[in-house]
Amino acid sequence: MQKDHEKTHSAKCRRRRRVFRTFLVVLFVAFVCLRIALKVQIWRGLNAIKEKGEPLTVEELNARTGKNTNGPIPQSYRIAVAACESPAEELRDALSFRFGPLAHSGEPLPYELRAAIAEYVNNNSKALQHLDVVPPEAALYFESIDDCNDPAITLHSGFVVYAPTAMQSAATLLFLRAMLKADEGDTCGAVNSLLSALRVIQSLGTKPTLFGWMDKLGASSGAISTLRYVVNRADLDAAQFQQITESLNCLDPATTRAAFIGERSLVLARFDAHLEHLSCAYGLWGESPASRALGQVIAFFYRQAGLRDMDEAFYLHAMADAVDGAELSFSGFQRLNKELGDRADSNSRVRFLIHNVYTGYYLRRSEFRLQAMLKTAQAVLAIEQYRRFAGTLPDALDDLVPAYLGAVPSDPFDEKPLRYKKCNPGYIVYSVGEDLTNQGGISQYETENKHDPHDWPFRVVK
Repeated sequence: MQKDHEKTHSAKCRRRRRVFRTFLVVLFVAFVCLRIALKVQIWRGLNAIKEKGEPLTVEELNARTGKNTNGPIPQSYRIAVAACESPAEELRDALSFRFGPLAHSGEPLPYELRAAIAEYVNNNSKALQHLDVVPPEAALYFESIDDCNDPAITLHSGFVVYAPTAMQSAATLLFLRAMLKADEGDTCGAVNSLLSALRVIQSLGTKPTLFGWMDKLGASSGAISTLRYVVNRADLDAAQFQQITESLNCLDPATTRAAFIGERSLVLARFDAHLEHLSCAYGLWGESPASRALGQVIAFFYRQAGLRDMDEAFYLHAMADAVDGAELSFSGFQRLNKELGDRADSNSRVRFLIHNVYTGYYLRRSEFRLQAMLKTAQAVLAIEQYRRFAGTLPDALDDLVPAYLGAVPSDPFDEKPLRYKKCNPGYIVYSVGEDLTNQGGISQYETENKHDPHDWPFRVVK
């Protein structure tokens, strides 16, 4: 009996070992098949990029965009950016609540806010002296990504790199001086400050990445708000209107597709970089030998476990949709955005956040808003030139064509002509906004809640 029991137990052990070995073989085969499938997905994604003739590596991106051909960065720009101070917290808080409403209403600056702006402008007089002499052609490259000395993702090494916050501080300084000059009745000073700000904005976002695009969108929005205030508070002549109209071309936000393509080249370079370089960029680990060793261990398992291939395959698929959808109309973008949300629900949202896919789609929505602001501004500048010549407001935007506008600008949201309405006093040119409903030119500052339905207007109250 004992021998029979031992034989039975031995047979069971052998069966268990065979089952376990079979399980390991099946698991290994499944893992190999998964890795092969991921490699095929990656190959197809990369090959599709090559077939479209789009840059795939940072080197190709640099070759496509080209280096700065305007010569060395002007010393005045270096000094100005280095000397420019950020607004004090109290001033930033005041502006966040009052800048938009003031720009829309055209009312004089409140005494306390005006004093705070004047103090900030005076404290930055040295920076302003240099910013005023920046040549119009100085469209320079500014890169916000910390490359951690990794040559694989260095963009035009040797070029001076300014943090985007410093460049935005320079633009904000010029915006505030323009508002101050307009409030004082110094039309020439207000216009010159606005033109200087537009030259600074031209230097933002020249390298096609989501970070550069984000900086330019924010600064461009501030420029349009400043223009609203200047138009309402200052008496511009025909030459000044023409100068501003020509300078607004640098705000053209039609760089979405290029930003996605550039960002994709940078992220693909990061996939091939060592994890310690990535951890340096994201501030995950320290600089000690132990931290670097830990980074190397994690990088090894990250690659060998197939997680790197899984992430890259996912990223290529998501960015292919983003690049193809970057030139869609607003209705097409809405459909694509819903598909993105559905895909995020079935995938790791961490991947979307890490690889800036969500960021790109959010900024795409902001781009439509900037397009609306820019088109309404262009229409207002044309109306003001018409009024100076004819002595009265046009009855419709069609009256501006072809003398002041090549065509009536279309609303980027519903693709119909911009709305125009005479008021007493002044007039409004507006876009219907994302809800696609005509609210009669009501801005977000006139609603009880900023999320309530509203339009994107440019109101002139004189």
